[in-house]
Amino acid sequence: MGTDGNRWNSVMRPSDKAGSAAKPTNGSNSDRPLPGAMPDRLPETAPAPDLDARSIAKNLLRTVRAGALATIDRNTGNPFGSLVTVATDSNGSPLILISRLSSHTANLEADSRASVLLATAGKGDPLAYPRLTVLGRFAKIVREAAEEAHLRQRFLARHPKADLYAGFADFALWECASNPRISMPASPAPPISPRRTS
Repeated sequence: MGTDGNRWNSVMRPSDKAGSAAKPTNGSNSDRPLPGAMPDRLPETAPAPDLDARSIAKNLLRTVRAGALATIDRNTGNPFGSLVTVATDSNGSPLILISRLSSHTANLEADSRASVLLATAGKGDPLAYPRLTVLGRFAKIVREAAEEAHLRQRFLARHPKADLYAGFADFALWECASNPRISMPASPAPPISPRRTS
Protein backbone atom coordinates (compact mmCIF):
# COMPACT_ATOMS: atom_id res chain seq x y z
CA MET A 1 0.00 0.00 0.00
CA GLY A 2 2.89 2.39 -0.08
CA THR A 3 2.73 3.87 -3.56
CA ASP A 4 1.09 7.22 -4.17
CA GLY A 5 -0.70 7.89 -7.44
CA ASN A 6 -1.07 4.41 -8.90
CA ARG A 7 -4.03 3.45 -11.08
CA TRP A 8 -6.07 2.49 -8.03
CA ASN A 9 -5.88 6.07 -6.84
CA SER A 10 -9.36 7.28 -5.95
CA VAL A 11 -9.27 10.08 -8.44
CA MET A 12 -9.83 7.45 -11.12
CA ARG A 13 -12.78 5.18 -11.55
CA PRO A 14 -12.01 1.45 -11.12
CA SER A 15 -13.14 0.89 -14.71
CA ASP A 16 -10.48 3.25 -16.11
CA LYS A 17 -7.87 1.37 -18.08
CA ALA A 18 -4.23 1.62 -17.12
CA GLY A 19 -2.61 4.26 -19.25
CA SER A 20 -5.79 6.27 -19.87
CA ALA A 21 -6.12 9.68 -18.27
CA ALA A 22 -8.54 10.04 -15.40
CA LYS A 23 -11.56 12.09 -16.41
CA PRO A 24 -13.24 14.42 -13.94
CA THR A 25 -16.33 12.97 -12.31
CA ASN A 26 -17.58 16.32 -11.04
CA GLY A 27 -19.61 17.15 -14.15
CA SER A 28 -16.80 19.13 -15.74
CA ASN A 29 -16.17 18.76 -19.48
CA SER A 30 -12.47 19.28 -18.94
CA ASP A 31 -10.04 16.62 -20.16
CA ARG A 32 -7.61 17.52 -17.41
CA PRO A 33 -6.69 14.63 -15.08
CA LEU A 34 -8.03 14.79 -11.56
CA PRO A 35 -5.66 15.58 -8.65
CA GLY A 36 -3.22 12.79 -7.93
CA ALA A 37 -4.01 10.70 -11.03
CA MET A 38 -0.88 9.11 -12.50
CA PRO A 39 -2.17 6.23 -14.66
CA ASP A 40 1.06 5.94 -16.62
CA ARG A 41 3.07 5.15 -13.49
CA LEU A 42 1.55 1.89 -12.29
CA PRO A 43 4.12 0.19 -10.02
CA GLU A 44 4.73 -3.54 -9.93
CA THR A 45 3.57 -3.57 -6.31
CA ALA A 46 0.15 -2.04 -7.05
CA PRO A 47 -2.53 -3.60 -4.85
CA ALA A 48 -5.16 -5.94 -6.19
CA PRO A 49 -8.31 -4.22 -7.47
CA ASP A 50 -10.43 -6.05 -4.90
CA LEU A 51 -8.83 -4.09 -2.03
CA ASP A 52 -11.59 -2.47 0.03
CA ALA A 53 -10.32 1.11 -0.19
CA ARG A 54 -13.63 2.60 0.90
CA SER A 55 -13.45 0.86 4.28
CA ILE A 56 -9.80 1.78 4.70
CA ALA A 57 -10.54 5.43 3.87
CA LYS A 58 -13.48 5.54 6.28
CA ASN A 59 -11.37 3.98 9.00
CA LEU A 60 -8.60 6.55 8.50
CA LEU A 61 -11.11 9.41 8.57
CA ARG A 62 -12.76 8.10 11.74
CA THR A 63 -9.65 7.12 13.71
CA VAL A 64 -6.68 9.32 12.81
CA ARG A 65 -6.58 12.23 15.27
CA ALA A 66 -3.94 14.47 13.67
CA GLY A 67 -2.93 15.24 10.12
CA ALA A 68 -0.81 17.45 7.92
CA LEU A 69 -2.77 20.43 6.65
CA ALA A 70 -1.36 21.88 3.43
CA THR A 71 -2.51 25.41 2.58
CA ILE A 72 -1.34 27.92 0.00
CA ASP A 73 0.84 30.60 1.57
CA ARG A 74 -0.93 33.93 1.15
CA ASN A 75 2.35 35.85 0.70
CA THR A 76 4.35 33.61 -1.61
CA GLY A 77 1.91 31.13 -3.16
CA ASN A 78 4.12 28.29 -1.94
CA PRO A 79 2.74 25.20 -0.20
CA PHE A 80 2.57 25.62 3.59
CA GLY A 81 2.30 22.53 5.78
CA SER A 82 1.24 22.41 9.40
CA LEU A 83 0.08 19.85 11.94
CA VAL A 84 -3.59 20.00 12.97
CA THR A 85 -5.96 17.86 15.00
CA VAL A 86 -8.75 16.36 12.93
CA ALA A 87 -12.26 15.06 13.55
CA THR A 88 -15.12 14.40 11.13
CA ASP A 89 -18.69 15.44 10.61
CA SER A 90 -21.23 12.60 10.49
CA ASN A 91 -20.92 12.62 6.68
CA GLY A 92 -17.15 12.09 6.85
CA SER A 93 -16.09 15.67 6.13
CA PRO A 94 -12.86 16.55 7.94
CA LEU A 95 -13.17 19.15 10.71
CA ILE A 96 -10.31 21.20 12.13
CA LEU A 97 -10.29 23.65 15.03
CA ILE A 98 -7.80 26.43 14.36
CA SER A 99 -6.87 29.85 15.66
CA ARG A 100 -7.07 32.95 13.49
CA LEU A 101 -3.63 33.83 14.93
CA SER A 102 -2.10 30.91 12.96
CA SER A 103 -0.56 31.23 9.52
CA HIS A 104 -2.61 28.34 8.14
CA THR A 105 -5.84 30.14 9.12
CA ALA A 106 -4.74 33.35 7.39
CA ASN A 107 -3.87 31.22 4.35
CA LEU A 108 -7.34 29.61 4.31
CA GLU A 109 -8.98 33.03 4.62
CA ALA A 110 -7.09 34.14 1.50
CA ASP A 111 -7.52 30.88 -0.46
CA SER A 112 -9.71 28.09 0.91
CA ARG A 113 -8.09 25.35 -1.18
CA ALA A 114 -6.21 22.89 0.99
CA SER A 115 -5.52 19.24 1.66
CA VAL A 116 -5.22 17.11 4.77
CA LEU A 117 -2.96 14.08 4.87
CA LEU A 118 -4.04 11.39 7.34
CA ALA A 119 -1.69 8.47 8.00
CA THR A 120 -1.14 5.53 10.29
CA ALA A 121 2.26 4.28 11.37
CA GLY A 122 3.89 1.27 12.93
CA LYS A 123 7.12 -0.68 12.88
CA GLY A 124 9.20 -0.69 9.77
CA ASP A 125 8.61 1.30 6.60
CA PRO A 126 6.09 4.11 7.27
CA LEU A 127 5.13 4.05 3.58
CA ALA A 128 3.83 0.50 3.97
CA TYR A 129 0.87 1.73 6.06
CA PRO A 130 -2.42 3.24 4.84
CA ARG A 131 -2.64 6.97 4.25
CA LEU A 132 -5.25 9.24 2.79
CA THR A 133 -5.20 12.75 1.37
CA VAL A 134 -8.44 14.74 1.30
CA LEU A 135 -8.40 17.71 -1.09
CA GLY A 136 -11.04 20.40 -1.12
CA ARG A 137 -12.00 23.83 0.12
CA PHE A 138 -12.33 24.62 3.78
CA ALA A 139 -15.24 26.72 5.01
CA LYS A 140 -15.28 28.44 8.39
CA ILE A 141 -18.19 27.40 10.61
CA VAL A 142 -19.43 30.56 12.27
CA ARG A 143 -20.54 30.20 15.88
CA GLU A 144 -24.07 31.31 15.01
CA ALA A 145 -24.48 28.52 12.43
CA ALA A 146 -27.15 25.94 13.27
CA GLU A 147 -24.68 23.05 12.97
CA GLU A 148 -21.85 24.64 14.95
CA ALA A 149 -22.80 23.15 18.34
CA HIS A 150 -23.16 19.67 16.82
CA LEU A 151 -19.84 19.92 14.97
CA ARG A 152 -18.11 21.30 18.07
CA GLN A 153 -19.46 18.36 20.09
CA ARG A 154 -18.12 15.89 17.50
CA PHE A 155 -14.71 17.57 17.49
CA LEU A 156 -14.46 17.65 21.28
CA ALA A 157 -15.54 14.00 21.52
CA ARG A 158 -12.39 13.09 19.61
CA HIS A 159 -10.21 15.78 21.26
CA PRO A 160 -11.52 16.37 24.79
CA LYS A 161 -8.49 18.44 25.84
CA ALA A 162 -9.30 20.95 23.11
CA ASP A 163 -12.16 22.08 25.35
CA LEU A 164 -9.54 24.15 27.22
CA TYR A 165 -9.23 26.54 24.26
CA ALA A 166 -12.15 25.77 21.92
CA GLY A 167 -14.19 28.61 23.42
CA PHE A 168 -11.51 31.26 22.89
CA ALA A 169 -12.63 34.02 20.53
CA ASP A 170 -9.81 33.40 18.05
CA PHE A 171 -10.65 29.69 17.57
CA ALA A 172 -13.17 28.40 15.05
CA LEU A 173 -14.11 25.14 13.39
CA TRP A 174 -13.44 24.73 9.67
CA GLU A 175 -14.95 21.98 7.52
CA CYS A 176 -13.63 20.57 4.27
CA ALA A 177 -16.37 21.43 1.80
CA SER A 178 -17.08 22.03 -1.89
CA ASN A 179 -17.06 18.39 -3.01
CA PRO A 180 -13.56 17.45 -1.87
CA ARG A 181 -11.59 14.75 -3.66
CA ILE A 182 -10.00 11.89 -1.79
CA SER A 183 -6.64 10.59 -2.92
CA MET A 184 -5.63 7.25 -1.48
CA PRO A 185 -2.52 5.43 -2.60
CA ALA A 186 -4.09 2.00 -2.30
CA SER A 187 -7.43 2.02 -4.02
CA PRO A 188 -10.43 4.06 -5.18
CA ALA A 189 -12.64 5.85 -2.69
CA PRO A 190 -15.57 8.01 -3.77
CA PRO A 191 -15.61 11.72 -2.93
CA ILE A 192 -17.42 12.87 0.16
CA SER A 193 -20.13 15.47 -0.40
CA PRO A 194 -20.24 17.66 2.70
CA ARG A 195 -22.56 20.61 3.08
CA ARG A 196 -21.23 24.13 3.15
CA THR A 197 -21.71 26.22 6.26
CA SER A 198 -20.73 29.84 6.46
